Amino acid sequence: MNAITIAIPITVDGAVFDRLAKAPLVATCVLRDGELVDWTEHGVGWDQTYGVDVMGNHHARVMRFMQEHNVTDVVAADVCDNMRRSLEAKDVTLHADFAGDARAAVRSALQPA
Repeated sequence: MNAITIAIPITVDGAVFDRLAKAPLVATCVLRDGELVDWTEHGVGWDQTYGVDVMGNHHARVMRFMQEHNVTDVVAADVCDNMRRSLEAKDVTLHADFAGDARAAVRSALQPA
């Protein structure tokens, strides 16, 4: 079985939040053999720490979340260049430019080619 763990910034109504590192909520989900089998929402509060923390500390917090949840892919609307480099350095694949329903965005971003 082929499974990947995805993180996606979300709004309270289940849409894709506009910026990864400014998200109040992030969903982690597991896609196994193309099927969404798990969806867990986490209150991360990055909207409260963005711009307050030293930038390196804020990005480190985001990356710790990715590591703690074994995230292999991120689906997002927008990610700043520094965050893109951090994800790339940890071999986390970024799927950007998504909007609308978060679950639909995950399915769309990760459907087999």
